[in-house]
Amino acid sequence: MKQLKVALLLAVLSITLFSCKKDSKDDSQPDSSKPSMSFKLNGTLEQTSIAPVAQWYTSSGANNTLQVLGQVSTTEGIGLGLENPKVGTYDVVKDNLIVAYTSKTDTYQATSGSITITAFSGSFVTGTFQFTGTNFSNSKTVTITEGKFTSSVSKL
Repeated sequence: MKQLKVALLLAVLSITLFSCKKDSKDDSQPDSSKPSMSFKLNGTLEQTSIAPVAQWYTSSGANNTLQVLGQVSTTEGIGLGLENPKVGTYDVVKDNLIVAYTSKTDTYQATSGSITITAFSGSFVTGTFQFTGTNFSNSKTVTITEGKFTSSVSKL
């Protein structure tokens, strides 16, 4: 089941990476409410090239899933996924999160780390994240630190 969720997250991330256009700049919004995502990749600051996308998949029964996707370039992005989102801190392993960083040639799945949701209204989400990701095909790792995101949420 976790492999299916990873595949779904990576598929949505891939679609986002290759189908989005850069939004025009809107200086009328206060800085605290502008959608954004940034993080350090192995110590180097990365910033998304377009506003991140947050999608909230809701169901009448079991779990509801929140995905936050950020595009750094046409070949690089990051995806964060968690079930039943609310304000709080979630551990990548303990809480079975789906978190990945994708570069042009590699995908790194989180093997440790956390996501903290600092605000969530169902229509807006903000938080922080950090994780270590491993590419299971070649054993390379990346370290993502000082991650932060702010995004409106589309309810699906």
